[in-house]
Amino acid sequence: MVEENQIILSTDGKHTVIVPVSKDWEADLENACAIYDQIVGKYGLKCEQYQNNGQKKEPVCPIHKKTMTYVENGKYGPFWSCRQKMRDGGFCKKTAEA
Repeated sequence: MVEENQIILSTDGKHTVIVPVSKDWEADLENACAIYDQIVGKYGLKCEQYQNNGQKKEPVCPIHKKTMTYVENGKYGPFWSCRQKMRDGGFCKKTAEA
C-alpha cells in the first residue's frame, strides 16, 4: 500500500489541518496555510495560553474585551468567568475552560 503524502499543521495537537498533497503541492500548501490561519484566528495557539512562568494567561471576554476572573468552585469545577454586568443586571454569560 502506497502512503499518500500529506501536509499536517497543528496549533496544539487538538486543532490540526491535514491536506493531501497532489502534483500541485504549492497550491495544497497555500490551502492548508489558509485553513490553519482561520483555526489560529478562532482558537489561538497553545503557546499563547501560557505566560513565561508556565501559568495560564487570564483569558479575555470576546464581547467586553476585559480579563476574565478565575472561579474555583463552580458547579462543574473551576472555570473563567466574565464579571461584566449586562444591561438586564445579570452577569455576562461568557466563560472559558480552566
